[in-house]
Amino acid sequence: MFDLIEIKPGTFRANLLNEDDIKSYSLKTNTNWCVVSSKISTRFVCRKIFKCHHSSFHKKTPEENKKGKSKNSNCQAKIEILIKLSTKDTKKKDVYVKDGLPAVISIQNDHNHTVVSGEALSYLRPTRDVNIQFEEYFNSGLGISESIKIHEEKIELKHGINSTELANAHMNPKYRTVRYWYDEWKKLNLGPHSGIGVNKVHL
Repeated sequence: MFDLIEIKPGTFRANLLNEDDIKSYSLKTNTNWCVVSSKISTRFVCRKIFKCHHSSFHKKTPEENKKGKSKNSNCQAKIEILIKLSTKDTKKKDVYVKDGLPAVISIQNDHNHTVVSGEALSYLRPTRDVNIQFEEYFNSGLGISESIKIHEEKIELKHGINSTELANAHMNPKYRTVRYWYDEWKKLNLGPHSGIGVNKVHL
């Protein structure tokens, strides 16, 4: 757990040292964030700017998207994180660095879309822990559909049959995601279907 102090509306100081807490923030707020800027300098540890995954960053406009629903709602929500160096000089100039809060976090959290509807939750990226869980299903001999079924049953047992967690792709990935994971797992564990590298079966 990390310490977070609001020094003015939308601006916080925290004891962040890496990006793990951004992932935690994403999980707790049902949002995804894309890195749009990342800088390293001798004047600070790092500086990153994150935009909501419904921003226009690296996306076609809804009119240009011919494949289906567009994630681009031109959302302006963003997070900027600056982690200052912890030195004698910075501790003298910045009392928060001295108190072990070297990170300056600026949050513009005005999403132009809901973050709790079933559709919004379905756009979220699955966590690495969920990915690992499905790899365990595959290792135990389960296929795609079987893995999805047992995973949803676990969610229902823990959160209820009609819980929003079932629609939340953070913890309940879509079929195409599970299929991709399964294909990658097969390549790693069973080898390609044909050509060089095919595993031979000895009868």
